[in-house]
Amino acid sequence: MTSRIIYTPKEGRRPKRPFFTKRFFWLAAAVFILGGAFAGAIYVLRLPQLQIREIAFSGLGVLDKEDLERNIKDLLSGEKYWRLLPRSSIFLASTKVIALNLQKSFPRIEGVSVKRSFPGKLEITVKERKFFGIFCGPSSCVYIDSSGYAFEEAPN
Repeated sequence: MTSRIIYTPKEGRRPKRPFFTKRFFWLAAAVFILGGAFAGAIYVLRLPQLQIREIAFSGLGVLDKEDLERNIKDLLSGEKYWRLLPRSSIFLASTKVIALNLQKSFPRIEGVSVKRSFPGKLEITVKERKFFGIFCGPSSCVYIDSSGYAFEEAPN
């Protein structure tokens, strides 16, 4: 006589899969490749050859080159991006921020153009305001340009 009892597998129990599947391998490979690319990018951005070492000015008249250069170096030597990437990297130095900072710090500058020159040079072209006259108010006098912009305090 044969038994008519059927044994079913226990519910909720799955067969064990091996730990190192193809999916795990591809995920690990992707993480390794992305980590390597990130580390390589950080290495390149920190290379001394790709840091701004020279700043060349053109179009200066009254303004002092050393003052402008000191202002730019102070801006570039600030805190690093994410405490990892230097601000002085030729790739990370923002030409717009440098131009706006110069115009804000030196009112005599009418216009400024900042260009990167590889591997580590900034070329800055400055257009200074032309002296037109002196405007005196009740308490002080200022130099003005032809458009009426007061750009510097005049001696009394």
